[in-house]
Amino acid sequence: MIIRNLLLGLHIACIAAWLGAMLPRVGRIRRALQRGGTAARDEAIEAWRAWRLGGIFGGVVVVTGFGLIWNMGGFAAAPRLVHLGLVLTVVMLALEAGVIRPALEQLVAETGEGGNPSRCGEIKTRLAVVNGILQLLWLIVLALMIVKV
Repeated sequence: MIIRNLLLGLHIACIAAWLGAMLPRVGRIRRALQRGGTAARDEAIEAWRAWRLGGIFGGVVVVTGFGLIWNMGGFAAAPRLVHLGLVLTVVMLALEAGVIRPALEQLVAETGEGGNPSRCGEIKTRLAVVNGILQLLWLIVLALMIVKV
């Protein structure tokens, strides 16, 4: 019971940190791009750092999720909704690694010396769309973990 409670506490804390790492970033990027200059570059770098930190927390969420499933008695004992939540969490990590990371790297490059600031709007839109999809997936996963069917 103590191991379960420790894993659950760490799991929830890392979920909050993962969610909080990127949640405000798209709005801050939009405002920084409107200001232009070094503000845009600084915010792009800060967003990339936040994404990297969020990715670490996301990995810990998956690992503690596996630990909680193991503590339940394995995948056979875990409810199907937990299985679905785990799959969606891995999908979220893949979206972050496959779309968010390259977009943030492009944003850092385009806001730097020799970059093309006109491309930043397209990159910001891609970040906003994928971030919205991630927020929807967060709500679904949260519901899956809480609801008992």
